[in-house]
Amino acid sequence: MARWIRSVTRIAAISAILVFVVAVPVLKAQQSEEFDSYKIKFSAGWFYSNPTGNIRVQGDTVPIDFNKDLNFNSYSTFAGKIDWKFTHKNHFYIVIVPFWSSKTTTLSRDIVWEGQPISAGAVVAKRTPFD
Repeated sequence: MARWIRSVTRIAAISAILVFVVAVPVLKAQQSEEFDSYKIKFSAGWFYSNPTGNIRVQGDTVPIDFNKDLNFNSYSTFAGKIDWKFTHKNHFYIVIVPFWSSKTTTLSRDIVWEGQPISAGAVVAKRTPFD
């Protein structure tokens, strides 16, 4: 049984190699017409950002929640791309993806951050890392 499987595997492998050897020279590397015939192309997309999660500092028992404690709300944003094709194979891209959210809020509960207590009613400013 094992010899039969080996024989079939060898025949299949030799057949596949033969097909590739015969088929590759027939394939065209490039067509005469341009596939992407443009000079400038604009692309855009819309995203609905919903920042969630929490932060826990080593030694703290209660995590800081982004939504409940810091009021990080959902917001809409976009992504845009400009593609300038100045020669056959050369492109210049400009990509814009703004992800930011800055806000000042008043804490509704006491928070201990890195051993420093921050009392309820304190005004804190926050921002996402890409601001």
